[in-house]
Amino acid sequence: MHFLKKNKTLFAIIFIVFGIIFIIKNKILLEANFKFSEVILFSIGVCLIFFENRLTRSKTYYLFIFTLLFALIYYSYKDCFSATWYIVDDHIMAEFQLFIKDRKKSFTEIFCKGTYGGIDAFCSPSDTIRYHPAAQIVHFLKQIFFAENHLYWFIEKFLVVSSSILLVFYLVSRFFGISFSFFFTIVVFSQKYFSSFFVMHMPSENYGLLSYAICTLCAYKLLSNKLSVKKYYFYWILLGIFTLIGIGMKENLIVLIFPIWLVMAFDIYERKINFLNLFFSISSILLVVLIIYSVLVNLSKSGQDIYSRDTSPASRIPMLFLAIKTTKFYILSLVIIFAIAISGKFLNILKNFSYRNLIIFSSIQIYNLTNYYFQFVFYNAEIPAENRYDFPGTTVFPFFWIINFYYLSCLVKEYYFINYFSLNFKKGITVGYLLLAILNPFNDLKIAAYNQKLKTNDFTNRLGEIIKKVKQNPEWVISFESYDPLDFEPLYSTNYFLRLYGVKNPISYRTNNFNLNNETGFRKMLASSLISCTNQASCIGGAIKALPKDYDKCYSVFFSSEVVKNNCEGILKINYY
Repeated sequence: MHFLKKNKTLFAIIFIVFGIIFIIKNKILLEANFKFSEVILFSIGVCLIFFENRLTRSKTYYLFIFTLLFALIYYSYKDCFSATWYIVDDHIMAEFQLFIKDRKKSFTEIFCKGTYGGIDAFCSPSDTIRYHPAAQIVHFLKQIFFAENHLYWFIEKFLVVSSSILLVFYLVSRFFGISFSFFFTIVVFSQKYFSSFFVMHMPSENYGLLSYAICTLCAYKLLSNKLSVKKYYFYWILLGIFTLIGIGMKENLIVLIFPIWLVMAFDIYERKINFLNLFFSISSILLVVLIIYSVLVNLSKSGQDIYSRDTSPASRIPMLFLAIKTTKFYILSLVIIFAIAISGKFLNILKNFSYRNLIIFSSIQIYNLTNYYFQFVFYNAEIPAENRYDFPGTTVFPFFWIINFYYLSCLVKEYYFINYFSLNFKKGITVGYLLLAILNPFNDLKIAAYNQKLKTNDFTNRLGEIIKKVKQNPEWVISFESYDPLDFEPLYSTNYFLRLYGVKNPISYRTNNFNLNNETGFRKMLASSLISCTNQASCIGGAIKALPKDYDKCYSVFFSSEVVKNNCEGILKINYY
């Protein structure tokens, strides 16, 4: 042990040289089996553990770790820069660009209806169950500045994702040191559900994550009471803006009102009330009220959410109790820590105790659990789901435990033996996170980015084939053949893209082998909507009424079925995943 302590540099060099020789000898690439990243991370981990005490205060060292984490994110994400548009969600871009090109549309029509085709109508909260005002503003600006350039969209998405991850690393490192924070951040954001929305253009969760990170950073700075007047106002403005952005991104993110009101509560107590904090605090409440109003008004009309699930109190309240039951150990840990803190205060054995810190700690943990409960009920008790709906509900749990550990460590740090144990326990946890990070260093993000490139390019290529074919007979009708209710979005999405790329042929939708009696819930709603749509003179995207079976001046495009022989000339099948 004495030899190891005196030769840390030698051992670090040995590990690095071993890693380099191993890589060169075996020519292992990250794309093949991820051994390259495992060796590199292991070498870096050893160096961090050996040198952290010497280098923690070095800005160069901190910048190096920041750069390294950024490089890992970029390396995992880079395939997205070769991706294009996809059949699901991205039609929002095509639809909006068509609105812009329609000179008959006024600016008000474009802004209020164009971004989401009226589904998320910005100007009419009482007419939509999905009222996302901030999301609509953000997408409106992106549509104006980026237009159809998918590379610009992916660069912006990469900057949002990387900024969020780096901010989380910075925040954790303020309390736990660089090595722990580095590996903890990799492990947290290597979860599969993050990759499900990191590589997509439209999901609001990307901006929700950035808003959570920035609001947490601002709350941390403002509650520290170590800011100059200029910085105080700067962080309040940042907190206010991103609170409104986060809340307005999606209904289930209204819990983000909590940080701004925690800071406001302390400002009120410390008599630091001013126009700025009053404006943003009240604005956040008004926005939450507006969103809740929109949801409740529209739920009262249907009694169901957009997935045709019951939203009555009788169905959702039991879910809340189920969510609380699943977190009983989390609640128990809070009760135990609270009891230790209060008992230590009254027995006068915890000199580091303060009511202010206890209130902040308890508030943060209640906020974490509230995020989970709200998500659990909002998504009909269907989380974890291994997709974007898991954020921020299941994201809070790893943070919950390290916050518990940090608060306890602060309470007892005056006792040498306990403090010595907690420091070594943290080192043990660091080693654990090092091993987890080595096993999965953004692998799911790398895979998701690669798949995004494949499927978007496949969709773009198939659109090109259709365009090339139908231009031979521009008067012929293009018939979109559906054999599954889930084709609904791909049908009108393909329609918008074809129109955007200059196709003038009439387009119609046709259902095949649909039976409403065999469908339930969301699928039945889609099937009913699609059948109704095909019988109308003008359907979504301007599609005409479904063609008669004997009509032959037409092209057929298939979605959930391979090309089937009918009176139309079959072109190809469009895949969606």
